[in-house]
Parts: sequence; C-alpha cells; structure tokens
Amino acid sequence: MGQVILIFLLLINISYLVSFLAFFGASLLNNLWFGTFIVSLILSFYYLMRTRKQKGYTPYLSIAVISFSMGSLGLYVFIYYLSNLLG
Repeated sequence: MGQVILIFLLLINISYLVSFLAFFGASLLNNLWFGTFIVSLILSFYYLMRTRKQKGYTPYLSIAVISFSMGSLGLYVFIYYLSNLLG
C-alpha cells in the first residue's frame, strides 16, 4: 500500500515539473500544489523511517519522492516569490 501511495505522489510531482516546463507554471491547480508537496514530503519521510527496519527494503522510491518533492516545492516557492516581488 505504501509503494502505491509513493508512486502516485511521484507521478504528481513529475506532472507538476512537466506542466511547469511546458506551460511555465500556468495551471488551474496552483492552490493545491503547495499542500500536495508538503503531504508528499511528510509521507515519504514517514515511509522511509518506518520501513528502513525491514530486511530487503530498498529506500529508492522514498528518496525519489523526497527529492522530487523538494525540487517541486523549491520551484513553486521561487515562482511564488518572484510573482509577489514583481507584482
């Protein structure tokens, strides 16, 4: 169940990056992105800490979600800062 959630969150983060690169941030979901990035960071850290005690678990999916979430969140905050700074 955890892997399905992490894959779904990874697809959401990748879709944000692709939509930003294709349309330069113009999206109807601008209000939902910030919450989605925070939730994906929290859940990926949770699954990383919870499942690291299991034998045979590779944390690559959790690390991928963390890195994409941090990158997407950084890009979102930077664009939000620029739009408020420039008006």
